[in-house]
Amino acid sequence: MKINEVIIIAQATRPLPVKNDLPLWYVTSLVIPLIISIAGSVLTLMGGYFLGRKLGLFNAKLTKENQESTAKDVRIKELEEKVETLSVITAVQGSEARIKSHIDSVKTDLETKIESVKTDLSNVNDNLERKIDETVNGATISIRKVLDNHESRIVQLEASTSN
Repeated sequence: MKINEVIIIAQATRPLPVKNDLPLWYVTSLVIPLIISIAGSVLTLMGGYFLGRKLGLFNAKLTKENQESTAKDVRIKELEEKVETLSVITAVQGSEARIKSHIDSVKTDLETKIESVKTDLSNVNDNLERKIDETVNGATISIRKVLDNHESRIVQLEASTSN
């Protein structure tokens, strides 16, 4: 046999190498995990960036809403304080009016009592003056009578002594 024939026979008896569909070992062991790792990192960074932007916009809106809510809360507290102040002022004014009314009532009662006492004292004074006048007049009359009696006795005594 010729060499060419031997080669052909050898080739015919030797099976052709089967083409393996599996990738080479370094592709599966090194390249794919490296690509996955890099792609994962890139996707994580991109996702973080976009999520951060979204959250940043959301946070800006939330911050604005929070500030508005805080401003509203402050305004509500101020209004509550004003309402409390107004209610205190109203209560004080009402108390003031009641106190003035009570003072006026007491003043009127006292004026009435004072007038009554003045009238009573005036009546008592008039009665006392009348009694004093009556007593003085009575005493004057009785003193005159006594004096007249004494005078007439003196005249009688003088008349009797001159005789």
